[in-house]
Parts: sequence; C-alpha cells; structure tokens
Amino acid sequence: MGISFRDKGLRQAFKSLENSDKIEQADVNKLLKAAMDGPGLSKTEAKDLQNWLLKAADRMEPSAKSQLTHFLATTEVATAGKVPIVLVAENLGQVNSADQIATAFAQEMQNRPEVTPELAFQIFAEYGGRLKALMKDLPAEQQDQLVNDLLKAGERSPAAGFASSDMDHDTVQDLKEAAMARNPHHFDVRDEEVGKVWTTTYWPMAGSGGLDQPGSPGSHLWAKEGPLAKLDTLLTARGHEDTAKALEFERKPALNWLIGERDKGHYISNKKLSESDAEMTTGVDFDGDGKITKDVKVDFLGHDGGFAAVSSRNQLVPKARIGDELVAVTKERIEGDDGTVSFKFKKADGSELSAAELKTLIYTNPSSDGKADKTLDVGWWGSCDKVALAGVLFKEPLKDEVTIDGVTFTKNDVLGLLTVIADSQADGTDFIGSRFDDKPDIVVTKDGRQLHGKFKHANDEVFRGGEDMWRWDGDFMVLSEPFKADPDKEFAFKELDGTEHVIKASEIKHMAREDKKDISPIEFHTTMLNWLGEGRAAAMDRDSGDHVWNYSFHGATLKSGVELSGEDRKVGPGHNGEPGENTKLVKYEMDVRFGESNWPRTYEYWLEFDAAGKAVNGGWKSDNPDFLWRPAAFKNWTGANDRNPFVKPELVKEIYDKFMES
Repeated sequence: MGISFRDKGLRQAFKSLENSDKIEQADVNKLLKAAMDGPGLSKTEAKDLQNWLLKAADRMEPSAKSQLTHFLATTEVATAGKVPIVLVAENLGQVNSADQIATAFAQEMQNRPEVTPELAFQIFAEYGGRLKALMKDLPAEQQDQLVNDLLKAGERSPAAGFASSDMDHDTVQDLKEAAMARNPHHFDVRDEEVGKVWTTTYWPMAGSGGLDQPGSPGSHLWAKEGPLAKLDTLLTARGHEDTAKALEFERKPALNWLIGERDKGHYISNKKLSESDAEMTTGVDFDGDGKITKDVKVDFLGHDGGFAAVSSRNQLVPKARIGDELVAVTKERIEGDDGTVSFKFKKADGSELSAAELKTLIYTNPSSDGKADKTLDVGWWGSCDKVALAGVLFKEPLKDEVTIDGVTFTKNDVLGLLTVIADSQADGTDFIGSRFDDKPDIVVTKDGRQLHGKFKHANDEVFRGGEDMWRWDGDFMVLSEPFKADPDKEFAFKELDGTEHVIKASEIKHMAREDKKDISPIEFHTTMLNWLGEGRAAAMDRDSGDHVWNYSFHGATLKSGVELSGEDRKVGPGHNGEPGENTKLVKYEMDVRFGESNWPRTYEYWLEFDAAGKAVNGGWKSDNPDFLWRPAAFKNWTGANDRNPFVKPELVKEIYDKFMES
C-alpha cells in the first residue's frame, strides 16, 4: 500500500522501505530521521504507517520492526509534538494521576495476556509518556520514584526482555528509557555530574638536597614547618608530647624496605636515586654503621632498572676490584668507645684493602647484576592516590585557616592531613583495570626455557590480534603455540642482560606482553556512567604509562554513539581480538571532568555488539586510562591509620570540623 506523505524527505525515505525485499534497521533510521527533521506525522500518516507495518512485518529485521513500533508509540517523537497518533494501550485514557500509572499498566497486562513482548513494550512506552505528562510539576525525587515504580511493573510484564537490551547503545536499558518517555532508538547525550571535587599538590616524597633539608610546607608532608609539624605542636600544647611524633615518623626513610626493615616512613632525600651514592640519595643505612655516608656503592637496582631488595642488609656481599676482578671481601665491624661504628675490609689473604681498592668497594646483591652503575628517577613518587581518595571522601574545607589552642592551620594544611588519613577511612576498594608497569616480555620455549626481555620487531597488535589470545595476571596478553600456520616465522628476542636470540614460532610454547591498553572499553564505558550515576565521585590513573598519576573525577558526558560502517569498520584488534564480520560497531566519545582542571579530557573508543545487542568487544581510538577505582565505603573517622600511626583520624576530624563550620 502507498502512503501519501506531505513531506518530500518522508516520501523518499518511505519509498526505499516500500520497495525493499528485506527491510533493515538502517532503512528505518532514514525514515525516522526524516520524520524528526521534518514536520512530523499527521494523524492519517501515522495510522497508515501503522497499518503498513502490520503488513510488512515479515520483511523486516526484528530490530527494525521494534524500532518503528516504538517510534509510532512515542507521541512526541512520531508527531514532533503536533498531532496525536493512535495509541494501542486500552486503559491509558482513564488514568489521571501519576501515582496510578504503574498499577494501571500492570492491570492492563493482566487483562491482555495475549500481547507479544513487542506490543507490551509499545504499551509500556505509552504509559511512560503519560507518566511524564502527569508528573511534570512534581518534585524530582518523587518523579524518580514513580519512574522506578513503572519500571518494576514493566519488569514483571511480557516487556521484561527490554530491560536487558540497549538499542541505541547509550548505556540506559530500553525499558528504563521507555519508562522515562525517552526514545530507546535515539542516542541521547548522557551527562553525569556529582559536584566538583577538590585536589591539591601530590605531596612528593623526594626532596632535592641533603638528609636534613627543611622541605616546603606547601608541598611536602615531611616539611619541618608543614601540616604534620603543626599537628605535633598541637599535641604538645595539650600535654601529649609522647605522641607528638607525626613528623618524626614521616621523615623516616621510605626505602628502608630495600634492606628488609619495616620501620619506614615517607621521605626520600633525593629524587634521583643512584647506586654509586646509595645512602645519600635513598637515606637508607645500607652498611649498618648507624649513619648516612657519601659514595657508598650498593647494587639495589636489577637488570631491568627496577628495585632489587634483600630481606636483610647481611645479604649484601661486599666486593672490591682487585686487579682485573671483582672479588668478595670480608667485613669487620669495629665499635668505638663513643658508640661510633667503622669497618675494616680484608682480602682472602687477610690483608686490608688499600685506599684505591676501597674506592671500588660495592655491596652486591645476590639477586641482581652485581653492579652499582644505575640510577632511578623517583621525583614523581608521592601521594596522588591519597589526594584523589581524600577528594572523593571529604568535602572541600570552607575556611582558609583556623586556630586551635594557639596553632594556626591553613586550608592546605588540613588538605594534607586528610591526605594522610585517607587510606584509613576507605572501607574496601572497587577497582577496574590493572596497573601497567612496563614489565618485560616473556617467552616460554617448548624445551622449558623462560626468558624475560623484549621481542624486538613484534608490536602490540601482534599479541592483541593473535589467534586465541588470552589474558594472564591481569594485563598480560598471551599467545600459546602461536603462528601454527607459519611455524618457521622467526622472532628476535633480547633478554634483560643483553643476550639476543632468534626463536622460531615452532619453538614457542607461550609468548606474553603486558598490555598498555588493558582496561576494557566495555568496562570503562559502563563503569564510568554507573559510578557517577550513583552520585559518587571516583578516581583514575588517566593515562596508561608506567608512571602512576591518580586524579579524582566528578563528571562525564557521553556525547556520541555513531555506528561505524564501510572503511570505518577497519578498527584493528580490540580488547578481545579482531571484531566479527556480522556485528555492529559503535564509536563513542566521553568527556571526563577532573577536580584539578576546568577542561575535560576526551576518551574515544569503539564497542562491538552482537545480534542480541550485547557488548562483546571494544578498542581504544584515543589514549586510554590505566585503571579506575573508588572507595567501597567510608569508615566515618574510625579505625587505625597505618600510613602514619601518629596522625589520628579523630584529631584530624576535630580540625576539619572547624574548617566546615559556617
């Protein structure tokens, strides 16, 4: 049957539908776009289109049929709000109060047991539209409850299947969109905002001078005139000198764990660690003489440049260069009458090392490379994760400063104190993704060798798009017995110590690489909107480098959902390998708003959906975050503070409450 549409765009779009043997969703999309861009549908046009739908249903893809059915059921979309269309709900005209909607829908479903899921969904959408009109003057909280009541009624009806579908891929399920009188076939920009979160400096652990440097009160928690020093002053003023040790604890060497000592704080004397001047740059007493000495050489960095710790300093073996060889020497401890400690070093024949030989002395590590020639930059080490957590847990202080018992705390001081106790106030953590550490590649050969290093000419796509790729230890991509079709394919592999190999595919049992894009776009997409939709801020490491920079975020806007077709479908392998041929690919952009900036960061990615509308794969088109996290709950100022046991949450609360007084 022909339909005489007034609008030229509608006439052209309908003609392609009418003459098609198989009507796809893309064809219906053109018709709907023409309707929304033009004058809408007249009452006659809507009735004719409904009758045509009944006759043409067997030529339509299920998704196309469902989309057009819902379109015709949504008055303000189908008619551009101008001309009412024919409704299929039978009892809707009798409902005049918003609080009757859910009950009325449930009663209609009970009275019409023969309705199909598609028809039930159309009826449900009509009730959603009626609810929107009836509750427009009610408070937002009451509106949310009424929508939820209708949604629950829908979940108990034949339309329940639409509670698990998302036809426009905007992360809001179709049944919920219909309850909200939104078109589930039309992507709507989705914005979630919980209120801006505060941030401050990342409180670096490392200084840039000697062991007794004062630090900056505005940027170092270990500063001699910083927030912890003021906390100690307050405790002393109250007669608690015995517990006024917050600063003393903070200034203990953070790297004492390198020699197995648990007594450690959060202070590193120099941002550039050097094996050739180990004690001065780390602050650690490696040789055990009770003082920090210049030019003590210690092998505490391994082949890969990472730390090589020992369980005790006694495991470090002193060696000196005698002739052309580096040989072990004995160490004799000498304690003076004044309590000072010194050492004598002797060769195998009992003679002492010469002054020249002493200059070559190295404390070697049995689990490392025996050298003391490496450096490591730790200037980025700090408390960015604690700052982000504190910004999520605590509201921003209202005042610039307060004075308690003669001690004046600035706003930055209290932000520092909140940073110190933040971990103690988080009751569990929700965590998505895995931290990228730039770990070495691994190859396990069929003859039992396990090598660590780097495949020289194999990029990440070789792994991510490899046949039967699987994931191990969070973020490693693993190929098992790879390239069976090309067993003679050769891989160049360089071990951490510089040894190079050429390995054939037929020799490899497993090959693995840490994935810099390990966070699944599916998890990112859903988690961001779900977490913010719950009204809570969260945090992320917002890029996937091996350095970690945590930032709290308070809002996000999902601003596009564009289906990819033709050449645009050539997106390469995603998190779960190459996309399939008969699936839908949708590209998204999400703007994320962080506490430290007024400008959002945009993440771009694609998701792959199967025929049932389930997201099965995804890939990144922009840089990606490393991981997302948030506290599971707030302990409400209770519990011990393991980070610094001399900073009590209850005392910080007393100070914080003064900042929050109006």
